[in-house]
Amino acid sequence: MKHRKYGGSTAARTIACPGWHKESEGIPRGTSIFAETGTALHDCMERIILEDLDPEYFIDVQVNGITITADLVRDKLAPALEAFNTLCDTFGVTEFEPEVECSYAEDIGGYADIVLWAPETRTVIVADFKFGDGHQVMPDDLPQAKFYGMAARKDSNAKDMFDEAMGFLAVIIQPNERGLETLRTWDADIDVLDTFERQYLQAVKEAKSKHPPIAAGDHCAFCPAAPVCPQKSGQALRALRMQPDDLETLSQSLELVGELKTWIRDVERVAFEQLNAGAPVEGWKLVPKRPIAKWDDPDEVTKLLRRRLGGIDSITDRKLKTPAQMRKVAEQRKVLHNVEHIFEKHVVKTSSGNTMAPESDKRPAVLSGDALSSALKALS
Repeated sequence: MKHRKYGGSTAARTIACPGWHKESEGIPRGTSIFAETGTALHDCMERIILEDLDPEYFIDVQVNGITITADLVRDKLAPALEAFNTLCDTFGVTEFEPEVECSYAEDIGGYADIVLWAPETRTVIVADFKFGDGHQVMPDDLPQAKFYGMAARKDSNAKDMFDEAMGFLAVIIQPNERGLETLRTWDADIDVLDTFERQYLQAVKEAKSKHPPIAAGDHCAFCPAAPVCPQKSGQALRALRMQPDDLETLSQSLELVGELKTWIRDVERVAFEQLNAGAPVEGWKLVPKRPIAKWDDPDEVTKLLRRRLGGIDSITDRKLKTPAQMRKVAEQRKVLHNVEHIFEKHVVKTSSGNTMAPESDKRPAVLSGDALSSALKALS
């Protein structure tokens, strides 16, 4: 695949912080088992769609060095295919192109997971498969989707789908266990791509300037420049000057906490990668972690100790699986319909307590115990 400097996955960051490209120059781009697994699952989905394969075809198959397990098929590929089929049925899709190479300019472009055409509503659909368990992506006004729409209509093998388009639909297909829908959509008029195009090209122009602007925010997540970003280090110095118990600046301090937590993790990750690669990091070195005692052969130790120490219950801990884990067991054994009534009758959901969230969080606010007590006293 051809790599372009300005792509879809970084579109939001480029708009918010054009300077991140220049700040990232010379910084190695790492990968992870999670990213590699996601890429492998994308490749599986492309074949499943193109070749009309059953997801179970990939069980125990190695794809780009990643073994596709039965769990991955059940939890990721199968629900993703179901969501894709629902998308096609719901919107009357008659044509689609997976893994679409989109070229806007020599350094602007990338690969859209799949572009689809719904003739009844004259809508172009740009869909993206997400297989991560962490950050849940919403399609609402998503720069990545609009980027691929902009680039695909300029130059791609799906270009003709845009000729008579009046609507644009951004789609995220992300299997998850958080209670969110696997299939998420956001619709707009096709003109939304014109507005985005002007905004994005202006950001690229600024990124190519001698002193491109930089700005910190949510877009800093996964930015390779985060560990060395002057905006981030400036925020850290600002935080050090703020008193944690100063109620007048508490709200400002909380805003810094989330961004600095991510920055701290990024700094530690890059430093660890450098030391592992043999590169010096002044004042730091690699040392072995604290050793933890463990059995060399658990099965053999179980045989030796179960009789001498009073049976299996005295040497092992038995614990009932959680409702979510038990549901998976029932699904694997294909007996969920036999025990569904047990889940309905005996599963209760209780909160473990309160936590902080920004005002933008959709959950309703609760009154703390202390606040409730004070309110009751005021009424009495």
